[in-house]
Amino acid sequence: MIKQLSVNNLSNLKRKSWKILFIYVLLTLSAEADDFKHITPVLIDHGRIKENTEINDNIIFVNTSGKDIRIEKIFSSCGCTTTHFAQEKVSPGDTVKVTYALRTAGFKGIIRKTVTVYFVDKNIDPITYTIQADVYKLFDIEPRYLDFLHLDYNPDGTVTRTLTINNGQHKELTIKKIYSNNKYINIEPDSFTLKPNSSKSVTVRYTPVQKGYTVSQIIVESDYSDNPTYKISAFIQYN
Repeated sequence: MIKQLSVNNLSNLKRKSWKILFIYVLLTLSAEADDFKHITPVLIDHGRIKENTEINDNIIFVNTSGKDIRIEKIFSSCGCTTTHFAQEKVSPGDTVKVTYALRTAGFKGIIRKTVTVYFVDKNIDPITYTIQADVYKLFDIEPRYLDFLHLDYNPDGTVTRTLTINNGQHKELTIKKIYSNNKYINIEPDSFTLKPNSSKSVTVRYTPVQKGYTVSQIIVESDYSDNPTYKISAFIQYN
């Protein structure tokens, strides 16, 4: 049986995660202190970023090893992050600049991506930079899907779930229509206007009529320019 985390336990877990990340950063800096001087910290925090924003910045470090160093490759942990560097040979005292671009489309909340610089000389440990940001959406609906699974037979009953629609814009958001391709799903209210930086809950009711498993769609139509039609899956299993 899975136990729910209390607020205190969740807070302790977050503190432990940050401690582990902090120790990792210290160890990384210590291991590379003789070879490099980091102009850019190995943990790069871009703070709160709007979804669909592309982060463009540089990683900069100096060769302090006293010898020529050659960069073999630069590896990104995610396809959303691309890198570019112009020089492979780095002489003593030279500054290396790696340009990176991180696309935030499709992400929400705190994201962490890594960029690792590998060297031809295997005696030189790779340098790993962690790039993080807190991505927020201007228009979002929670949860991502609705669960109507393992419903017991009850011909006279309905099952209720809730969707929360969030407007993070500085202007009103009009929800034109909310409906489903399943005629046994009813949503109330099915249209309204949300004030800036506000949210509203809607009630989704499903009336079980046929046994079996099916996946239905709930469609939200709005005047949000980037994503006017938002679809949410409803997983239904009626025993």
